[in-house]
Amino acid sequence: MTEKQIAMIGRISREYCKSFYMFDIEKMYEWYDVLKNRLDTKLNKRASLVYAIKANPFLTPYMNEKVDYFEVCSEGEYRICMERDIPTEKIVLSGVYKNESFISEVMKKGFNGIITIESKTQYRIIKEIADTNSVHSIRILPRLTSGNQFGMDEDTTVSVIKDAFESGYFKIAGIQYFSGTQKKKMSVIEGEVKNLDRVCNRISSEIGIKIDYIEYGPGFFFDYYNDSDHLDVFDAIIDIISPYIEKYEFALESGRFLAASCGFYVSSIVEMKTNDTRKFILVDGGIHHVNYYGRMLGMNEPKVCHIDSSLNDVTAGSNGNDATEYDVVGSLCTVSDVLLKKHRFYKVPSVGDILVFCDAGAYSCTEAGVLFLSHEMPGIYALMPDGDIKELRQPSQSWSLNTEGME
Repeated sequence: MTEKQIAMIGRISREYCKSFYMFDIEKMYEWYDVLKNRLDTKLNKRASLVYAIKANPFLTPYMNEKVDYFEVCSEGEYRICMERDIPTEKIVLSGVYKNESFISEVMKKGFNGIITIESKTQYRIIKEIADTNSVHSIRILPRLTSGNQFGMDEDTTVSVIKDAFESGYFKIAGIQYFSGTQKKKMSVIEGEVKNLDRVCNRISSEIGIKIDYIEYGPGFFFDYYNDSDHLDVFDAIIDIISPYIEKYEFALESGRFLAASCGFYVSSIVEMKTNDTRKFILVDGGIHHVNYYGRMLGMNEPKVCHIDSSLNDVTAGSNGNDATEYDVVGSLCTVSDVLLKKHRFYKVPSVGDILVFCDAGAYSCTEAGVLFLSHEMPGIYALMPDGDIKELRQPSQSWSLNTEGME
């Protein structure tokens, strides 16, 4: 961690609350620039990055400074975009379910982004809305399934594209494909890209439409548990796409991979105890606040920094210090609330010390079960490039959401 990050964490802990998320916006920008420069250099500026808002909606207005498109998968995410003045032409309205009244509302307002098509039923509904409201030239992105509940099989996709082409209501923007997250096997990704090329060739041959745009979610792997610059997999995927780049423009979906590294979850030590010979540290947060893909019961330890009461980073300790092992547990009444198991502390921790969970910029603040036990929801803060702190959400009580008649 940098001195600036530690200083700001200390300031938030002192002035606002003890358990919170902090997103380093400058770090996010720097990471995006690294990725975009690699894409531009290796793929002749024919590939862009799409930010999936579900990863962290609080970053939306800051990502707007960088990304070309936002993947929006619900009415709520769309309204976040409108609240933050995201131009609709930057929105890919996605999601396996699209509420009919919401789609009708959006189209009546002159939506000029892209709408994905996930099924024949969804296509029929959108077509009927277009007909009723005399809306033409709607940009659609039919989604090809990978065998799960998302999108359509190949024959259905081709059929929908054929009907859309002949209807006069639609403009075929391209096709979309996503099969999963955190993928490591390049052979799988290579096979997916090869199959997408085959499907596009079939569409061209059977319908006479040239598909030259693919929105592809390769499932960029972000390593939470080992030291990594995260670029080896990214570069390998670029190399797989490279042979097709003169034929297609690629929009690469990314949420976790763009957002994870800029985030920190901060929790304070509130109690320490020993049961028999087992040492425990209790923090004021827990698994209802922080969530890492592929982790359970403290296994697969993420990167954690130990900050003492004087705001010194004592994670590594001093030369010659022996490590003491503690289980770090949260404040929930469940034995599964284990954040770290047998974590090695190189300076003896004390009540009031701070534990900083790194790479918490994606999914933690939205996917974790914050309503469980009606604990306080943590505050959310942005460390701005000018060094200032911006409060994005105050700490708030959740109990009123768990009882009748409260707002």
